[in-house]
Amino acid sequence: MTNGDYDALKAYRTLLVMTAAKDDPKDLRHFELQEEFKRRSALDFNFTYPADEKVHDDDKAE
Repeated sequence: MTNGDYDALKAYRTLLVMTAAKDDPKDLRHFELQEEFKRRSALDFNFTYPADEKVHDDDKAE
């Protein structure tokens, strides 16, 4: 494995993409998942969502 391969593997392992299913936004599980995304983003990636920003924008979902 070359250094470039190792760096790519490391980057791939770091990337985690999760989205919530298109459930009813009033559903408690949907809210809990959104809060968990925010918590993990802050803890794992030192990223804090602005107060007016949603974790997942249902309008932009495919």
